[in-house]
Amino acid sequence: MHAASIRSISFIFILSLLMLSVIPITVEAEEDNLTRYTLPNGLDVTVKRDTARKVAEIQFWVNVGSTDEDQSQRGISHLIEHMAFKGTKKRGVGRIAKEIEALGGSTNAYTAWDRTVFLVTVPSDKVLDGLDILTDAVINPLIDPQELEREKK
Repeated sequence: MHAASIRSISFIFILSLLMLSVIPITVEAEEDNLTRYTLPNGLDVTVKRDTARKVAEIQFWVNVGSTDEDQSQRGISHLIEHMAFKGTKKRGVGRIAKEIEALGGSTNAYTAWDRTVFLVTVPSDKVLDGLDILTDAVINPLIDPQELEREKK
């Protein structure tokens, strides 16, 4: 895969994530402990409140997956998924997982045909910390050339 293709797809991917700006929102629907919001920029937010558990899971769903790739880009969504957790300017290589684990949480992600999903699970009293770390990882990934080569292999 060419560096230009990676930069192009990365730019589109990160640009779609930048739409996560926090601005006034409206409630679309409430049902079965789910509250759905749509931000003015079109971003859909779904919140499920469950006080029976003392954990919170934060997921960022990006509407880019395997079906959005042409033959020359095959696997790029999954590659970017892995690179997001490699580090940021604020958090070096390996720090994201260590910070989440220090909170008592875990990280995960997956790429499907039509989406790429990044998630963290943390104790509910650490949800703001988890949100900060996940947002940093997804919006500000540092694409280190050595880490990129390792992931490609």
